Amino acid sequence: MKRSLFYAAAAIAFTAGSAASAAKAAEVTVTISGIQPGVGDILIALQTEDEFLGQAGTYSLIVPADAETVSAVVEGVAPGSYAVAVVHDQNGDGTFEVGEHGPSEAWGLSGDSLGEPVFENVKVDVNEDAENAASVVLSYPM
Repeated sequence: MKRSLFYAAAAIAFTAGSAASAAKAAEVTVTISGIQPGVGDILIALQTEDEFLGQAGTYSLIVPADAETVSAVVEGVAPGSYAVAVVHDQNGDGTFEVGEHGPSEAWGLSGDSLGEPVFENVKVDVNEDAENAASVVLSYPM
């Protein structure tokens, strides 16, 4: 069960675009490192606790995987707590590939994501009048 839950954290389908908040909104700068540049895109999703380990996030963004470290700004984010989930979509199909033995594309979560993923360990608190930032290190399958 732990193994399947662990891989479920990585099994996130991403969609381009984001849901903007009309009232108060913030920007979140996401820095992704450990990228093997060259092919595919980097898919970024900000997930609420209810969305965590699910199929999508409230806010998402797609950027090219063109450097070992990439920073992107997610705009229009409502204040709150979010996990940042990132996938290197190497085959360009817009989804995260999970095979029989686990992930077949690179992925990572914000915060302390070692071991079984827990929202409290990976959440980023977003505030309207603050510099909101998250860092994610990608892990590539062997």
